[in-house]
Amino acid sequence: MTSLGELYDTYLRPLNLTWGLTGASRRRIMLASAFPALIIVAEVVYAVLSYALSLAEIYGQVSSEPWHRIYTAAYHLRLLS
Repeated sequence: MTSLGELYDTYLRPLNLTWGLTGASRRRIMLASAFPALIIVAEVVYAVLSYALSLAEIYGQVSSEPWHRIYTAAYHLRLLS
């Protein structure tokens, strides 16, 4: 079994590649990779909060709670899939 270092030495080092990444370009790459994860986390948090709390509960009113929870769970599961 070969390691990643051996594969790099075998195939990429002979090409004499220089990546030329500065600190700013590294930060841009990290931010660009983090944005999709941030959006997914926001969607999951939104789905959990909207499932846990309905608007009627927030305002202190009575709602058809079991049916509302089933509806919001089904709706957000469909959005997340």
